[in-house]
Amino acid sequence: AEALHGKCDSYLGLDFSEELLEIAKESYKEFDDCNFQLMSATDIKVDELIIKPPFDVVIFSGFLMYINDDDINIIMDEVNQITADDKKVFAMEPISHMDSRLTLKDFYSEGLESDYSAIYRTESEYVEFFEKLNCNEIRTGNIFEELSDHSETGYMYFVVE
Repeated sequence: AEALHGKCDSYLGLDFSEELLEIAKESYKEFDDCNFQLMSATDIKVDELIIKPPFDVVIFSGFLMYINDDDINIIMDEVNQITADDKKVFAMEPISHMDSRLTLKDFYSEGLESDYSAIYRTESEYVEFFEKLNCNEIRTGNIFEELSDHSETGYMYFVVE
C-alpha cells in the first residue's frame, strides 16, 4: 500500500486475517486511496468487493507458499474473473532450489519462534500456475539472494503480462 499510494487510482488489499488487516488500516489510515478488506483469496465475493473490478494489477506477496495446489488453481480462476484483459500480475514467493518442491509440515522456525507449514515450489511449478492467467509473457528472476542463509530455498519474482 505504501509503495502504491498516490501512484494508482485506488488500492485494495485483501487478507483473511482480521488482525493483519487492522494493522494495515491503522498504518495507512491517512491514505484515502488505500483500502483493506477481509476476504479469502480462495473465496473472492465479487459483489462484496469495496472496489469494483476489473483490476489492472494484482500483487501476490509471499502467501502462495501457504496455499495448496487446488486452492492456487481456484485463485488463478478468480484472478481471471476480476481482472482486465491487459492485466499485470506481480508475485514474490519463496521457492525451492532443489529439483522438486520442499514441503514442510509443523516445522520449527527459529526466526518465527514457532512451527509453520509451507510448500516451497519450484520456479516451473509457479510458472505453470501463472500460465492459467491468460497471459502473453511470464518473466522470472531471483531476488534477495544475498539475504538467504538456506541453500535449499530462495526468493523469486514473477511478472505476468
